[in-house]
Amino acid sequence: MSLSVEPPLIEIDPAGDIYIKATEYNTNTVAENSNNFLQQTVLIKVSKQVLIGNSVIFKEALESGDNHHRNTFDIGHISVKSLEIWLRILHSGDLPNTEWMHLQMNDIVDTMKLGIEYKFKLSRFNAWFAFWLGSQNLSNATLAILQQLGKLCETFHHQFGGECIALLLGSFTNHQLPQAFTLYPPVPEMSLLQSTFQIQLFGIVSPEDYTTWVFSPQFQAIYGSPTTAYSDFYRLVTTPFDREILPKYKTFDTLWMQQSTFIAFCKTVDNIAAIRNLEPVSRRAMEAAWVFIALELYEDSPSSNPSILRKVFEMRFQPRHKVEEYWADKCIKFGWSAKEIEFLKDNCEEPDNEVAEPNEDEEMGYAVEIPPEQTAMDLDMALDDLDLEDADENYHGLTPNELLALFQKSVDPVE
Repeated sequence: MSLSVEPPLIEIDPAGDIYIKATEYNTNTVAENSNNFLQQTVLIKVSKQVLIGNSVIFKEALESGDNHHRNTFDIGHISVKSLEIWLRILHSGDLPNTEWMHLQMNDIVDTMKLGIEYKFKLSRFNAWFAFWLGSQNLSNATLAILQQLGKLCETFHHQFGGECIALLLGSFTNHQLPQAFTLYPPVPEMSLLQSTFQIQLFGIVSPEDYTTWVFSPQFQAIYGSPTTAYSDFYRLVTTPFDREILPKYKTFDTLWMQQSTFIAFCKTVDNIAAIRNLEPVSRRAMEAAWVFIALELYEDSPSSNPSILRKVFEMRFQPRHKVEEYWADKCIKFGWSAKEIEFLKDNCEEPDNEVAEPNEDEEMGYAVEIPPEQTAMDLDMALDDLDLEDADENYHGLTPNELLALFQKSVDPVE
């Protein structure tokens, strides 16, 4: 007589009030009634409220007939891995752990299909997909894989990833961009406002609400952080320029040995442009050309030092007075506007001062309510230096987005 074995338990919500008994089958097996067809069965502890609030399919199933009072809900013929991913996103929205970074392409496709089948909002998976893509080795991706990745980038609204994939597929012909850009899509991150204010008030910011992008861990392992923000790097590597203006350098080391190398580079480029009867090179194009050469030589260097690469990127501003003097003279010489030679400091395009818009999934999500008195206490601490009235009287009952809007108004400069 064989004893029944309890299926393994996955606790998505330790305080959950319902179990999903999920059964996965080997779809490559023909004999559907055979015991060999069974691949695995697991119990997943979840919150019934979260399931009902995020899927009309679950809502109809759990609120109908006998299921209304049952504490175990059976689901057959389902990918356990994909179901677990969705349940973790819907319950906590936490960052995916390293295990999920090793998912295969088919796992991502299955996760997308399951989301469609159960009518989850696919936008809830956007950030997770971006983290996953940012951890992949795209250098060995086949044409078929790249094409499929391009479609997934469209599905999950990953603009940066889609642009990188399109470049790898050869659909852009303006000029070849460095592999530092094409092979390493960025990953989502909290903006400065979110990390300094929202966390202090509300304790957590879900990855799906992150409002900025940063270099992926894979990128940083090779290149470090050559600019303060990814948006600076993106602007520099995607600004078009004529490849004919590029001077020749033998090694990466020749770029950083002297502080004035960038000025010498600019004057060499100007001479090349004049000799070849090319248009005068703008500040944006000059900086893009400098960065292009830096990355190209860095990638060919036998020994790489990310801190030196960052130094070379920053040399486009050094020595500051000589650089600005050079651009001012060029502005006068060619009749450019001041805007064309404007100094763009790093981090200038980041949404540090933007208030995050309400999440469209907020109504469907499962949120933990923060007691008004706790919110008031936290707000008092966060706004202690802002000459605002006492939080107990003015902020009681305000939503998180209303509090953020009030905070933003208090720090915005008066026009």
